[in-house]
Amino acid sequence: MGPDLSDVDEVQALLGDDLDEVETRKVESWITRASALIRYVAPTVDDRMYSGALDPALVHGIAAEMVTRAVQADRIGFRVRSETFPEVATQYRDSDEPLLYLLDYERDLLSPPVKRRPGAFSIRPGVS
Repeated sequence: MGPDLSDVDEVQALLGDDLDEVETRKVESWITRASALIRYVAPTVDDRMYSGALDPALVHGIAAEMVTRAVQADRIGFRVRSETFPEVATQYRDSDEPLLYLLDYERDLLSPPVKRRPGAFSIRPGVS
């Protein structure tokens, strides 16, 4: 387990407003969990950041985005799909989605590049 991959200031900057004391505690917890999730999905992320193969700004940004999505979902109400006014009506979604998650393109950015040999086949006939 390495250091957290984001911080409260970075999340506040993305949200564009200040967090209160309760939200700050939630964000600190979510940052720790988001960092663990990133390391679970991309176990070599720390080594690649330190070697220069992966830009740390990209990893920190992805962690901050994950937490920002969680804050926004928490503010709206977890599992709330829509609300209408002036007649108050709330629609909820039934879903097993977690509060913290990686989008597919974020997973792709965190995954190490795969070196492939050119061509359609992995077995090539040799010429004798």
